[in-house]
This record gives sequence, structure tokens and C-alpha cells, in this order.
Amino acid sequence: MYRKTIKLNIKAKKDSSLAVASALNGLGLLKMRKSKYQLADSLFNRSLDIYRYHFSNLHPSIGVVLLNKSQLSMKRKEVNDALSLINQALDNYTPFHRNDHPIIGDMLYQKGSILTMKGDFTNAVKFLSDALKIYSDDSEFHHQKIRKINIQLRSIENIRR
Repeated sequence: MYRKTIKLNIKAKKDSSLAVASALNGLGLLKMRKSKYQLADSLFNRSLDIYRYHFSNLHPSIGVVLLNKSQLSMKRKEVNDALSLINQALDNYTPFHRNDHPIIGDMLYQKGSILTMKGDFTNAVKFLSDALKIYSDDSEFHHQKIRKINIQLRSIENIRR
């Protein structure tokens, strides 16, 4: 579906449309899941280029792509890059949405996971707990995320002992 969207927009000479940016981001997620990290990164970058062409450098759609790039950096074990990207993602997303928005939960969860990897357990617990609160307000939809965060928090607790 993503490829079809891109193809149709290019055919209509709208290769820099927002629909293409969204499709490139979605295709990047699929490639990341298949461990095609270089291709995923390229797709995310193309998506960002289009979003930045249409919007200022501060926009929630940019924040979502930066979240995905942060997750990609974590898969590549590029922890410092992942932290920089998630901070940019939060800067782009939070001004436009309420503090309990599920995507903000995803961003807080990502930042908590990165800080755990960096050994900053005090701040990791704060971000993971904030994400957990957001997910708990809609626990049916986020059941797996709640379970994963609770496991991560127990793991941190065991390390601190």
C-alpha cells in the first residue's frame, strides 16, 4: 500500500506530497522490522525532507519520524544518536498534543529505554513511569507496552539492589 501511494503521487508529479512523506515513513518501519536498517534510514530521511519542506522544523509529523529514527538507532546500538533523536522528537511533538497522548507515551518509553541502556537508572525510571501512566489510562490498547515497561522497571530495581 505504501509503495502504491508513493507511485501514484510520483505519477501525478506530487512526489513531495505529505501522503508520500507518510508512506515513506511507513515503508521505513516495515524495512526496519525486516532488519534492512540502511534502507529504513534512507526512507525516514526522505520522509523528514518532505515534512520539513512543507512545515517548519517543528511539527508533530516530524516528531513521529524522529521517534522511528531513534528506534532504528537503538537497533543499531547507536545509543547517543538514539537519545539525541528522541529529544528532538519530543521537542517536535509535545507542543502540539496533550501530555497524555499515546505517542508521547511511546516517546517517553523510548527515552526511558535509552537511559536504561546508558545506565542512567534514576531518569530512566522517571520516563518509564510517565509512559506507564499514559498507557495505564488506556490499558486495553497498550497491554503489551505496560507489560514490557513493568519488566524493565523490575529489571532496573534488581540492578539497583
